[in-house]
Amino acid sequence: MTTTNKTPEANNFKGLDEHTQITRAALADGRARDDSDPNGIGYVLTMTAGHLIERAYGPYLLTISPKLDETARMAALYVYASHIHAMPVRFDAWLGDPAACCLIGGIAQLLPNGIIGVDASPATGHRRIRITGTDTDRRMYGILDAINLPDRSRYDAAYVRERIADSARRYRPAILQTVGERYARIPETIGALAGDTWPTVAEMLTGGEAI
Repeated sequence: MTTTNKTPEANNFKGLDEHTQITRAALADGRARDDSDPNGIGYVLTMTAGHLIERAYGPYLLTISPKLDETARMAALYVYASHIHAMPVRFDAWLGDPAACCLIGGIAQLLPNGIIGVDASPATGHRRIRITGTDTDRRMYGILDAINLPDRSRYDAAYVRERIADSARRYRPAILQTVGERYARIPETIGALAGDTWPTVAEMLTGGEAI
């Protein structure tokens, strides 16, 4: 089993038990809902979900199930929200599902920071062993990255990550003004700004199984 999750400071994540009012400042820039704006939230989220599916399924991307499409959308929203503030959400994939593992890797490439882990079972209470290199090891990171990732995969991920970061920087003030210190409401706020099906995606993301 492989996992990817955000850093521990993201806590108090209790889901959507109340309705968050979207401030006028957050809605002042109507382009947040405009899919023709390349940095609009809805446009970037849709692009990110498509990128993740293409990375995992390649030429078979049009054959995936609706459930997997929902998962990719939740992952896209999770990544975008993580560029605003660390989110306490974890994605798991069974090692026997190579496409799902590839999707996990794609999510990890788009996060501003995070952790990837491997478990033989989903049980909690495992002893954790941190894998980390020394300064000498880190000097090889650029070379290893070039060897382990095909050029297109690396370039595509870098492009999508930068697009997410640009959009998040643009809307971060409005989003944070809306949520205050209630960071658990960031996905809900992003979904409301994106419109279309994204409010429902936000509900699915924050209403998942607690671990």
